[in-house]
Amino acid sequence: MTEEFEVKERDPKEVFRNVVTLYSVLQGRRQHLRVRRAALNLRGEVRAEAIDFLADVELKARRVLSPQEFKAFLERVHTETTDKTPVSIQMLLGELWNRYDLNFDGPYGSLYFMIRNEQEKREAIEAENNEPID
Repeated sequence: MTEEFEVKERDPKEVFRNVVTLYSVLQGRRQHLRVRRAALNLRGEVRAEAIDFLADVELKARRVLSPQEFKAFLERVHTETTDKTPVSIQMLLGELWNRYDLNFDGPYGSLYFMIRNEQEKREAIEAENNEPID
């Protein structure tokens, strides 16, 4: 879905954290994702879908990481220990994902904000009821 765009100056570690955070949240919802027929909006763009984001992240990571590094990366995402990813891999993936515009200011920005709004809504409901929602 993404093409190589003009590279914005971003800290690769920040891009890595942003992309991995969204990837982790969407990964937890993977059983609810489904392939939909792409439809152009009025601006001639296709809506950013979670399944496309997951595929982009994995495909781009698989291209630059060895099979062992890729497997370790997926395991760290699954166990929520991505902070233990070697800095060299964080930098490599952050630069790659920035080049392909997978950060919050790219085509998938709507997904970042949708997740953030859902979390804020959940927190507001929890604060109102004084009990956590599962």
